[in-house]
Formats: sequence, C-alpha cells, structure tokens
Amino acid sequence: MCSKQTRRYTLPNRLSDVIRLISVLSQDKTTFRTEDGLRMALRGEPLSLKAWQDVVNAHPEFFRPNGKNEHFALVIRSYFPEEEGKGRSPLTVSETQKLIDVAIALHEKEIERRQMNSHWFPIIVAIIAVVGAIFSPIYTHNVNSDTNQKIDSLNTTLKRVELKLDKNSR
Repeated sequence: MCSKQTRRYTLPNRLSDVIRLISVLSQDKTTFRTEDGLRMALRGEPLSLKAWQDVVNAHPEFFRPNGKNEHFALVIRSYFPEEEGKGRSPLTVSETQKLIDVAIALHEKEIERRQMNSHWFPIIVAIIAVVGAIFSPIYTHNVNSDTNQKIDSLNTTLKRVELKLDKNSR
C-alpha cells in the first residue's frame, strides 16, 4: 500500500499544520523561527506530529531547517535577497496564497493517487477467494483420505487384536 513518505499530506491534520506553518513563516518579520518561536506564534504544538521541526523535516518542498536544525524557514523566502539592516522581506498575501494552493493541490493529488490504487483491493480479495475455493476441496479430500486410511488401519489393528483375544480365550 502507501508508505508514510508517499502519504504525507493525507495524514490526519497534516495539511492544516502545513498551511499554518506557511502562513507564519511567509509573513513573519524574521525569515527563520525556532521551535519555541513557532510554538508561540501558532499557539501550541502541531496536530499531526510531536514538534514543528518534524513537520518542517517531513515537507522539504516548502520548509528548510538551518544547518543545526534549530531554526526553520520557507525555502522560497530563504533565497530572497537580504535588505541591509532589514533582513528578507515577507511574502505578499498573494504569494502566500499560491503556496497554500500548492499544498492543497498536493493534498488532492495524494488523495487521487490513493483512490486510483484502491481498485486493487477487491481484485486481490477475489483472487484469494478463488484460490481458496479451488484448494479447499483438494485439501479437504486429502485430509479425509488420510483420516480414512488411519481409521482403516486402526480397524485392521483392532480386528487383529480381537482375533488374538479370541484365540487366547478358547
């Protein structure tokens, strides 16, 4: 089925966490934020993972950590030129909306991809049922044959014992 890497956006609450991070990191005065800074700006932990750092690392298409993995930024914004004394300028509302639209589109594509592959489940179940229907009578016949042979062997042994007992009792 789908691995976690290929189903990043359809995990519960993941899309909302990504949108929240895009919103904060695109409009913040500083380009990079720490885990604590994100927690304060977003009023809590992410809903899909334990820490904002985990969300950042799971979505390198939007976010990047600094070298020590302590500060996080939007990939696109981290490449903006720095203005002297001002740092990098925030994204416009329309640029931010475009990033959010991309996240939503990736979410929808992932749902479509999962639905596209979902037709295999009934086919596989049907194949298993057919194989079971074919091999069940064969197995049952073999088990019954073995049981019948054991019963016949037991009956033969019992008859021999009875004959010996009859001979001994005369």
